[in-house]
Amino acid sequence: MLSLSLISIEGHLEDLQCFISQELSMSGTSTDKFKENIAQRIVRDSQNNFLVSIVKSHSCCRKILIRQWVRLAVDKLNLCHTQADIKLALQQLPVGMEALYDRMASSIA
Repeated sequence: MLSLSLISIEGHLEDLQCFISQELSMSGTSTDKFKENIAQRIVRDSQNNFLVSIVKSHSCCRKILIRQWVRLAVDKLNLCHTQADIKLALQQLPVGMEALYDRMASSIA
């Protein structure tokens, strides 16, 4: 039986926040407060963007999807040079699994 599950970041919130704070640079584009707001949005969106069909819901699968989305978000934002670029990049992040896979595939093609 196929079940729909919302991917939760519970139990992984600290890991995500640590990764984001270490990897998110956005050099020369932001104040500490702006960067903190962006980091919070990445964490929030990493959970809100996924409603996943999983035959047997495994937390490791959920964690991998969330990590991939967060990595994509951080990598994309680190390429930005202005706050306007950052805001646009946030709007262009993929929503859901299919969009994430499409974006990952296009980045290696």
